[in-house]
Amino acid sequence: MTGCQRPDDENLVADGWTDMPGYAALIGSTAFPRPEPTPEKIGEHVMRMYKVDAPRSERLRARVEEIVKDKATAEKLKAWYPTWCKRATFSDWYLQAFNQPNVHLVDTDGKGIDSATKDGLVVAGKEYPIDVLVLSTGYRSPGYGNGSPVARSGVEIHGRQGKSLEDKWQNHGASTLHGVCSNGFPNLFFMGNSQQANTGAFTMVLEVAIEHVAHIVSQAEKRTGGRRAVVEVTSEAEEAWAMEILKGAGWFATVAGCTSGYITNEGEANKGSTDPMEMMKKARSSPWSAGFNDYIRVLEKYQADGKIEGFQVEPASA
Repeated sequence: MTGCQRPDDENLVADGWTDMPGYAALIGSTAFPRPEPTPEKIGEHVMRMYKVDAPRSERLRARVEEIVKDKATAEKLKAWYPTWCKRATFSDWYLQAFNQPNVHLVDTDGKGIDSATKDGLVVAGKEYPIDVLVLSTGYRSPGYGNGSPVARSGVEIHGRQGKSLEDKWQNHGASTLHGVCSNGFPNLFFMGNSQQANTGAFTMVLEVAIEHVAHIVSQAEKRTGGRRAVVEVTSEAEEAWAMEILKGAGWFATVAGCTSGYITNEGEANKGSTDPMEMMKKARSSPWSAGFNDYIRVLEKYQADGKIEGFQVEPASA
């Protein structure tokens, strides 16, 4: 998925996900140079990723035209945004369904429905009678609340001296070590997208994060002789990690060209501020730009010596 395979590597998965080299624009990679933080270099990076994605996108648009018989419907089903802008889905039957006489595509022209009645839905002043309405709801963008664990979970979190994690996140930007903990909030570990790494399967992201947290906790308890430990990352360690995140934040400028949806927090991500401080706060929430495999290597190197560098550990008082 990140395009890092060598020419002689065998693709042991060979599914639709591993046939999307352009998806690296969303999850990071070491196969392409990390752009320097200048408008020119970031622009070159974005165009490079568009070119990487173009052959597959053209192939998919051609497939729509080949399968869907009604040309007007086919044109509306063609995606004119890059692969990484929407969650990928795979089906051998979806496009064929539009050739059935009882299947119709209703184009809302990006405006959504006007209203719902007891008999159906109204679009552009026309009512469409329906028997069953299937709603796809409950999704929350990775960028919601600037990636804050509080905003994403809906749970208020207060640490030392009653300090609010949400206030810290929104006023200062994402502040973590490896994306799993924050200074001022001892023994609190969380998972998400900010300052971690992404891939197509979020369960894999969670698995790697959980293993890393387990390593930190086990090493901390060794230092307290098996007693309950108070574990807290230092502010210096989390700021050093934030700087590494900021170095690669320009990679994700590729998202700016996406239409409104899950990836862009329904378009909010494209309402960029020109305030340098606000831009930096937003950039601190970026994922690891070198990709998921590289992030794993970073964690493995960190875990190898067992020092849990960057953490303060002391036995719990009770």
